[in-house]
Amino acid sequence: MSAQPNHDPSQQTDQIAEDSNGAPMNPEEDRYTSAVAANPQDFNSWAALVQLVDKSGDMDKIRKTYDGFLSEFPLCYLYWKRYADHELVRDREAAKQVYERGVAAVPHSIDLWTNYCTLVAEGAQASGAQVDEARSLFERGLRHVSLDFFVQPLWDRYLEFEMSLGNFPQASGLYLRIISTPQEQLPEYMTKYKRLLETRPLVELMTPEEAAQFDKERTERQVKEAGGNPDLPEGGSDEPSRPKNDAEIESEFKARVVIPAREAVHKTAMEEREKRRPLEAGINRRNYFHVKSMDENVLASWRKYLEFEEGEGHSDRIRNLYERSLVPCAHYTEFWVRFAAWLDRAPGSISAIRDLYTKATMVFLRKRPAIYLDWATMEEAHGYVNEARSLFQQVQTFAPEHVETIERFANFERRQGSVQNAIAVYEAALANPALAGDAKAFTFVSVLLARLIAFTQGSQGVSRARAVYEAATQFPLVKNLWSAYATFEASQAGPEGVGLAEGAEDRVKALYERGLAAVTGDDKHALLTEYAEFLADTGSSVSSFQAVQIQLRTEFPPKMFPGAAAAAASTAPDSANRKRPLDNNNEDLSLKLSRTGSDAAAAAAASAAYNSYYGGYGGYGAAGGGAAAAGAGGAGAGYSGYGGYGAYGAPAYGGYYGNQYAAYGYQQQQ
Repeated sequence: MSAQPNHDPSQQTDQIAEDSNGAPMNPEEDRYTSAVAANPQDFNSWAALVQLVDKSGDMDKIRKTYDGFLSEFPLCYLYWKRYADHELVRDREAAKQVYERGVAAVPHSIDLWTNYCTLVAEGAQASGAQVDEARSLFERGLRHVSLDFFVQPLWDRYLEFEMSLGNFPQASGLYLRIISTPQEQLPEYMTKYKRLLETRPLVELMTPEEAAQFDKERTERQVKEAGGNPDLPEGGSDEPSRPKNDAEIESEFKARVVIPAREAVHKTAMEEREKRRPLEAGINRRNYFHVKSMDENVLASWRKYLEFEEGEGHSDRIRNLYERSLVPCAHYTEFWVRFAAWLDRAPGSISAIRDLYTKATMVFLRKRPAIYLDWATMEEAHGYVNEARSLFQQVQTFAPEHVETIERFANFERRQGSVQNAIAVYEAALANPALAGDAKAFTFVSVLLARLIAFTQGSQGVSRARAVYEAATQFPLVKNLWSAYATFEASQAGPEGVGLAEGAEDRVKALYERGLAAVTGDDKHALLTEYAEFLADTGSSVSSFQAVQIQLRTEFPPKMFPGAAAAAASTAPDSANRKRPLDNNNEDLSLKLSRTGSDAAAAAAASAAYNSYYGGYGGYGAAGGGAAAAGAGGAGAGYSGYGGYGAYGAPAYGGYYGNQYAAYGYQQQQ
């Protein structure tokens, strides 16, 4: 398996630049056509263009426009119906082909299945030659949507179809299936079913098991009657009762066996219905696809419902709800990832998972790195190393500056046993102009590379790691670079691992001085605080410590930062903690990508969103990157554990492997 290339939406929009005769379009059509060609994800322009061509009567133009629109927004079921209606005016078979495409794109659309089945059923009723085709189509639709809570339109149409043919046994079987399933109109269906049970002959109503039971009882009764043992009347009279006629026997069996069995099934389904009604009410505010972002309360309702069904443990219902969720939540990575994780629990599920990820990346989450990275993780977990590598490489074709991809790709290569390949990933990224233009991204990747070298090459890698840090100082305004560089130098131990290496203190002090000469404002305040902590905890000169303390109080008196103390206290694990709180206002890249209007804009947004990973990645005594508690041991612990390779003596860079990784795909809109 290899990652599949994304289709080029411009191929569709290029086709509608002229009308079917090659004549130029009117100015309004031309404006909207140009808009969707420039940005194929511009829903409003597409909708306006479709509305214009609807009025044109030009089927070639209509087909090209609908094909273009639906290639970008295949979950818009109403447009599939409108497309089919255009074809139906001319050719019923062409309309059926459009519906086939529609139900393939939106298999959980009750409305689409109902309209499609209605079209075929009407043809069957008119000619009588398509009854089996219509029945087969109803069954196809129900395989997808029979567990939906509001499936009644399709059931109603199916019942109407069978009743119109006088097929009451089939209708009875449909009712039995309906009352067995939790759905909104369950009480109404039971009322209608009872009416059918009361008015139709028993033979039309029984299941095969009930028919067998009835035949057995009738045979036993006939044997008794033939042997002179008719039923005795109640009260023990010696005079035998009159044998019951067939109608009485059937009525008694219906009342004793058939109706109670239906009521028991209905009772169980009603209990399940009541469990789900409040959950359905939560998601019913948005159970359809739209390009607009979803309300967080509705997203929470979908999550809650999925948790409920997973707790109930019925795999068919769980799968159905996941597939339903991927209509309104199609642009939210977390639901695709969560569904894939659920599928992964079943043996032999790799094919289904790949199909799911392919659908996500080819249609709904094109050029969203997060979904590719989860896919790559799944492939690696199943032992498909080449497939995983291909997915990392694919992301780098459209988002070469995406820091999380760089980091995860390098760690992937390291897990395959090749530190050199991991180093090569970082080095290639640093050589890419797309990264070189972003100071924070470049310095962050530099720090990752330097720490990998130091961790894997020991004392032999010190000079090479130092060279990587030094090269990154071409961006002197990045405070976290100086913090990480100083942390690296402070981690160089003396003889037998005791104290600092010779000259380490002077190198650390020189780095802080260089950094303080470059940064300003809050960054300078933070770096100066780290410097003071280093000198207090590790330095050998009290006068140096005293000088920095005076500088700190002079340049940043408490009144200049009235909220600093409170903010620090709110993030500190105890009163002795001196770590500067992080800025948590940065957004995840995948979240920003989800808000862009086009794939091109999504890719361009990558360099602006990396602060979620490198907002703070090191610093002596300072928690960096967001998950300060994720690591263990700070610089002394080095690279192992991934959470603590930031602050000297304190867990610092949690970043992706801390809060970001724990929340990845489950707590963020993507």
